[in-house]
Amino acid sequence: MTWQYGRPNWDKIFQSIADKHPATEAGVFFCGPKVLGHTLHLQCNKSTDAREQGTQFVWGKVSDHVFTGVTVILTSLDRAGDPKENF
Repeated sequence: MTWQYGRPNWDKIFQSIADKHPATEAGVFFCGPKVLGHTLHLQCNKSTDAREQGTQFVWGKVSDHVFTGVTVILTSLDRAGDPKENF
């Protein structure tokens, strides 16, 4: 396991996911501080590639009352809506 201190490099993280999963919808679900949620929402929009083989990041805010702390969950579906393996 590796630890990263400080703020995550969201550009690098989202690009890595896009590189590994072209032509995919990647759901981003988040529960935590509003400021971080806003940042992730903007990152989803920025990182989405609307081309046919591009990765689309779909934002999904989870209710503030469901979890405590910061939780970011990434899911992956191919364009047909079927779960992708090895995400």
